[in-house]
Amino acid sequence: MSEIKLKPCPFCKTPPYTSIECANDTKIKGYIQCDNPDCGARIDFEYKIKNGFLTFDEVIEALNETIEAWNRRANNER
Repeated sequence: MSEIKLKPCPFCKTPPYTSIECANDTKIKGYIQCDNPDCGARIDFEYKIKNGFLTFDEVIEALNETIEAWNRRANNER
């Protein structure tokens, strides 16, 4: 499994951080947010759990999809 690195905030270039929680037994919720309190750029995600139970692979898949969205820029550089 390859590691996807977070790009800095597209607005202020501050490194972001992530938060993940299991909202209930049907979904995972979380976000990636800029660590600069004056900026506050953030992307939320909600991922539906398959087969009624959470697996580690689903957590990684949800996080990777969110990282890809955070890293996407207007010119589609990755």
